[in-house]
Amino acid sequence: ELLSDSSNASCITWEGTNGEFKMTDPDEVARRWGERKSKPNM
Repeated sequence: ELLSDSSNASCITWEGTNGEFKMTDPDEVARRWGERKSKPNM
């Protein structure tokens, strides 16, 4: 879900057309994933 949500474009970018992505801000991705899973310490 984090990958498909356009509000995460600041920390996840898509590369090419083969479904590859790059985490431009891994710490922010981890924080958002923790929020989603109700584990704020991630």
